[in-house]
Amino acid sequence: MVDQPAPDEARPTAPPAAKVGFGVTALVFGIIAVFVCWIPLIGLIPPVFAMVFGGVGIYMRNGPGMAVAGLVLGLITFAINMGFVLFAAFRTTGG
Repeated sequence: MVDQPAPDEARPTAPPAAKVGFGVTALVFGIIAVFVCWIPLIGLIPPVFAMVFGGVGIYMRNGPGMAVAGLVLGLITFAINMGFVLFAAFRTTGG
Protein backbone atom coordinates (compact mmCIF):
# COMPACT_ATOMS: atom_id res chain seq x y z
CA MET A 1 0.00 0.00 0.00
CA VAL A 2 1.31 3.44 -0.98
CA ASP A 3 1.27 6.23 1.56
CA GLN A 4 -0.86 9.07 0.31
CA PRO A 5 -1.03 12.45 2.00
CA ALA A 6 -4.07 13.13 4.08
CA PRO A 7 -6.67 15.34 2.37
CA ASP A 8 -6.02 18.20 4.78
CA GLU A 9 -2.29 18.18 4.03
CA ALA A 10 -1.80 20.57 1.17
CA ARG A 11 1.14 20.19 -1.12
CA PRO A 12 3.59 23.05 -0.95
CA THR A 13 2.79 25.53 -3.65
CA ALA A 14 4.72 28.45 -5.04
CA PRO A 15 4.01 31.77 -3.37
CA PRO A 16 1.59 33.96 -5.28
CA ALA A 17 3.21 36.31 -7.73
CA ALA A 18 3.44 39.86 -6.48
CA LYS A 19 1.08 42.25 -8.23
CA VAL A 20 3.14 45.28 -9.06
CA GLY A 21 1.56 46.40 -12.34
CA PHE A 22 0.48 49.88 -11.30
CA GLY A 23 3.72 50.53 -9.43
CA VAL A 24 5.90 49.50 -12.37
CA THR A 25 3.77 51.52 -14.78
CA ALA A 26 4.02 54.61 -12.56
CA LEU A 27 7.78 54.24 -12.30
CA VAL A 28 8.20 53.77 -16.06
CA PHE A 29 6.12 56.87 -16.81
CA GLY A 30 8.06 58.76 -14.12
CA ILE A 31 11.38 57.84 -15.73
CA ILE A 32 10.09 58.80 -19.18
CA ALA A 33 8.87 62.08 -17.69
CA VAL A 34 12.40 62.89 -16.50
CA PHE A 35 13.65 62.72 -20.07
CA VAL A 36 10.83 64.73 -21.68
CA CYS A 37 10.04 67.28 -18.96
CA TRP A 38 11.93 70.02 -20.84
CA ILE A 39 9.54 69.83 -23.81
CA PRO A 40 6.67 72.29 -23.20
CA LEU A 41 3.16 70.77 -23.17
CA ILE A 42 4.27 67.37 -24.53
CA GLY A 43 6.27 66.90 -21.35
CA LEU A 44 3.07 67.18 -19.31
CA ILE A 45 1.65 63.85 -20.52
CA PRO A 46 4.02 61.31 -18.87
CA PRO A 47 4.00 63.00 -15.44
CA VAL A 48 0.20 62.98 -15.38
CA PHE A 49 0.16 59.27 -16.15
CA ALA A 50 2.87 58.68 -13.53
CA MET A 51 0.83 60.51 -10.91
CA VAL A 52 -2.40 58.66 -11.78
CA PHE A 53 -0.82 55.20 -11.83
CA GLY A 54 1.21 56.02 -8.73
CA GLY A 55 -1.88 57.09 -6.82
CA VAL A 56 -3.81 54.01 -7.88
CA GLY A 57 -0.82 51.78 -7.05
CA ILE A 58 -0.54 53.26 -3.57
CA TYR A 59 -4.28 53.02 -2.99
CA MET A 60 -4.44 49.39 -4.11
CA ARG A 61 -1.11 48.53 -2.45
CA ASN A 62 0.00 47.34 -5.84
CA GLY A 63 3.79 47.75 -5.85
CA PRO A 64 3.71 50.58 -3.31
CA GLY A 65 7.44 51.35 -3.36
CA MET A 66 7.58 51.78 -7.11
CA ALA A 67 4.24 53.57 -7.08
CA VAL A 68 5.57 56.16 -4.62
CA ALA A 69 8.73 56.59 -6.69
CA GLY A 70 6.67 57.08 -9.87
CA LEU A 71 4.35 59.51 -8.10
CA VAL A 72 7.26 61.58 -6.79
CA LEU A 73 8.97 61.65 -10.19
CA GLY A 74 5.66 62.64 -11.77
CA LEU A 75 5.13 65.50 -9.32
CA ILE A 76 8.67 66.83 -9.71
CA THR A 77 8.70 66.66 -13.50
CA PHE A 78 5.20 68.15 -13.69
CA ALA A 79 6.40 71.13 -11.65
CA ILE A 80 9.50 71.50 -13.85
CA ASN A 81 7.46 71.38 -17.03
CA MET A 82 4.91 73.87 -15.70
CA GLY A 83 7.84 76.15 -14.89
CA PHE A 84 9.00 75.92 -18.51
CA VAL A 85 5.48 76.55 -19.80
CA LEU A 86 4.96 79.58 -17.55
CA PHE A 87 8.40 80.95 -18.40
CA ALA A 88 7.67 80.61 -22.11
CA ALA A 89 4.23 82.19 -21.70
CA PHE A 90 5.53 85.22 -19.84
CA ARG A 91 8.54 85.53 -22.11
CA THR A 92 6.40 85.74 -25.26
CA THR A 93 3.73 88.04 -23.81
CA GLY A 94 6.24 90.42 -22.26
CA GLY A 95 4.61 90.13 -18.83
